[in-house]
Amino acid sequence: MNNNGNVSKSIPYNLDFRITKTHKYLSNALFSLLEKKSFNKITVKEICDTALVSRSSFYSSFEDKYHLLLFCLEELKAEVQDQVDYNNKTLMLDYALSYIESHGKLFKSLFNTETTLELRNMLISVFHEELAAFLQVKQTINQEEFPYSIDLMAIFAAGGTTQLIQWWVCNDFSVPKEKLLRLLDNFP
Repeated sequence: MNNNGNVSKSIPYNLDFRITKTHKYLSNALFSLLEKKSFNKITVKEICDTALVSRSSFYSSFEDKYHLLLFCLEELKAEVQDQVDYNNKTLMLDYALSYIESHGKLFKSLFNTETTLELRNMLISVFHEELAAFLQVKQTINQEEFPYSIDLMAIFAAGGTTQLIQWWVCNDFSVPKEKLLRLLDNFP
């Protein structure tokens, strides 16, 4: 899949109930399979069989399993957005880290495959968008000027955050989440 970081160009989010339900079944199937095996060993056929969805239904919405994964990450992003408090970035990060920690097998499976680079790029894209939006609103609300452009600060923080999360997951969450939160809270 050619990942430009914007799944919404190819999947409208105001779909009818049947399609939304199919997307949910496929997402749940992918996550369920990821609890058992690595992403690179999962096939579209397995996803469809687990979701009880036909392959034609799958391909009417998604190009491939990478596109489905990007859709799942966008859904996670939407969940995290509900937790955003523009005066308290820690709440958003706490929710994201708690979700990752509670789905540790899933993220470990994703990070321990040859798709790690693609996953990191997807996460960086998601974090970059969220951090840029967060910084923009924060700047407006607090009427403060940042020393660097919002985009530059957001991409720096997104890359570092993603790499730190990958390290944390692959090292079996050896550092308490609260310690990571304190570290991440000191960045933009």
